[in-house]
Amino acid sequence: MNPTWPPSPDRSPWMVLWLGGLVVIVVSVLGTYALLTAFAVVVQAIFVLFLIRHLAFALTAAKTANADIERIPIDSAQLPAFSVVVAMKNEIAVADQLLLALSELDYPSDSLQVVLVDDASTDGTAEHLEANAPVSMLVIHRDADASGGKSGALNEAISHLTGEMVIVFDADHRPQPDIVRKHARHYGDSSVAAVQGRCQIGNPDDGILAAAISLEYEAGYLVNEYGRQAVFGLPAYGGANCSVRLESLLRHGGWNPTSHTEDTDLTLRLVLAGEHVRYDVAALDVEEAVTTLPRYWRQRYRWARGHQKVLRDYWRLSLTTNHLTVLQRIETVGFLSLYHAPVLALLATILGIASTTGLVSPGVIPGGYIFWPLLFLGPLAELGAAMLLAGVSRRRALGLLWFLPLYALSMLIATTAWVDGVLGRHYTWAKTERSGSALVPT
Repeated sequence: MNPTWPPSPDRSPWMVLWLGGLVVIVVSVLGTYALLTAFAVVVQAIFVLFLIRHLAFALTAAKTANADIERIPIDSAQLPAFSVVVAMKNEIAVADQLLLALSELDYPSDSLQVVLVDDASTDGTAEHLEANAPVSMLVIHRDADASGGKSGALNEAISHLTGEMVIVFDADHRPQPDIVRKHARHYGDSSVAAVQGRCQIGNPDDGILAAAISLEYEAGYLVNEYGRQAVFGLPAYGGANCSVRLESLLRHGGWNPTSHTEDTDLTLRLVLAGEHVRYDVAALDVEEAVTTLPRYWRQRYRWARGHQKVLRDYWRLSLTTNHLTVLQRIETVGFLSLYHAPVLALLATILGIASTTGLVSPGVIPGGYIFWPLLFLGPLAELGAAMLLAGVSRRRALGLLWFLPLYALSMLIATTAWVDGVLGRHYTWAKTERSGSALVPT
C-alpha cells in the first residue's frame, strides 16, 4: 500500500504565539473596534451560509427522502464479493449481539467474508470470540503494543480480505439482514468508490441524553447526509455501516492511522482523487448511544479533534482540486468546518457577554446578536424535518429539551479540541465505552 494522506504539520505553543501576535498587529493597525466589527461580520456571514445549507438539506429531504428509500432495486444476479470487518477492543458487553446480527446477514455465503479484529482486548473479548464466533468468521488478534487505534486494527485485516468491497461496522452496531445487498446495488457504477448507510439509535429510551442523540442521528442521516448527496453529490463515508472498494482502499494506502476520524480522512482522499461516495438511506443498522455526559464528552472530543485535523490537512487541496466544482469545493470546506462553528459561537458568546456587562462598549460589536437565531434555526429545521420523516413519538421528541444545553457543551468540547490541536498536545484514539443496550433489529 502507498499511503496518500498528507503529513500533518506539527502544532506547538509557537502557533498560539503566532496567532496572538497577529491579533496584536491587527489591533495596533486597525484598532479594537475594527477588529471586532470584522469578526462580527464574518461570523454572521458564516452563520447565514450554514443556515442556507441546513435549510436546503431539510427541504430536499422532506421532499424526496421517503421516495428514495426503495428507489434503487437490488439485482440478485450482480452481487460482488464483500468482506465485513469489525474492529473490537474490550467489547465483551456487545459481542454476543454483534455475532448474532452478523450471522443473520442475508448474502450469498460464497461471496461474504466476516473478519473480527480483536485489538488487544483485556476484558475477555478475545477469548469470547474464539469460543463463540462461528467457524465461518475469521478472528484476528493484534499485539498489545500495536498502534493506530481503529485505523490500525482495520489495516491489520487488509491482507486477509477476499472481497471486492469492504464493509465496516462498529462493535455496537446491529446491521439489518439485507444491508450488504443494499450496499452492493451501488457498485454497478464503476465511479463509486464507497457507500455509506444510515445509522439509527437503538436505545433512545435509556435516558434523555440517549433520546437527544437519537434525534441528532435522525437529522444527521435522514436529512444532513441525504441532503449533501442530493444537493452537492458529496455524502461522507461515515466510519461505520460504510463500505469501500478494496482496490480504492489499497490505492490510497488504507485507513490513516494518524487520524482520529479515519472515516472523514478517507472521504477526502477518495473525493479529492475524483472518486465518488454514495449514501443509501435504506441501508439501515442500529447502534448504541452514550448515556452519560463523560462518555459524551470523550466521544465528541475525538470527533472534534479528528475533524479539525482533517480540515488542517486537506483545506488547501479541497479548494484547488480539479475534481470538484467551485460549489463542491466550498461545501467540502464547509463540511470540514463543522467543528469550528462551535468555536466561533463560543467566541461570539464571550464577546456578547462582555458587551452586555459593559466590559466592552456595546457599540464595539455592531449587530453582534443578529446571527444567534441563524445559528440555531438551521439545525432546528433539520431536526424538524427528520422528526417528520422518521415519525418520531412525542416521548422521543422530548429529547429536543437537550438541544441548547448540548450545543453549549459542544462549544466547550470543540474549543478544547481546537486549543489542544493548535498546541500539539498528544492524543491517542479513544474508543467509546459500550453498555450493550442497543437492540438487535428484527
